[in-house]
Amino acid sequence: MDKKSFYIAAKEIRERLGFSPGAAQAKLRELCASGVVRSWRQPFSMAGREPQGEGPPERIEPSAWRTNEIDLMTDADGCSYFVDVSTVDLDAQLGPMKQHPRDAAITKRLKAGDRPGKNILWKVFCDRIRKDCNVSSSVRGFSNETIEDATKRLFRLT
Repeated sequence: MDKKSFYIAAKEIRERLGFSPGAAQAKLRELCASGVVRSWRQPFSMAGREPQGEGPPERIEPSAWRTNEIDLMTDADGCSYFVDVSTVDLDAQLGPMKQHPRDAAITKRLKAGDRPGKNILWKVFCDRIRKDCNVSSSVRGFSNETIEDATKRLFRLT
């Protein structure tokens, strides 16, 4: 069974759907409470500064999510839990991963040979990305700084 940490899954929801961190966690709790995304918890304790799992993971019933934020709770004995969710279930709910239009435009220009800071000025490159996406620099995610950061990240991946 493919599983991922509750918080990694919430980060994925945030990135895919554009939610705030809190809204992404609330959405994931809602999906777990409805039963469409299965979840497991495993008790842990701190050994020094490192968490140590204690015992096998156990399935969390959807009804438990309806009354508690399982990922945040500590039980009566003071035990905390790692919470994991099904990767397969989450992907089925979120659909295929979509690339941000800005990132698609950047990737297209990088593949065409544009190298900002080398064969094209950063400002010109950023203006062309905005033109490709038909947006202005005032649109969130399309400032010169954001485009530069995204380009550097994507260039490492290509």
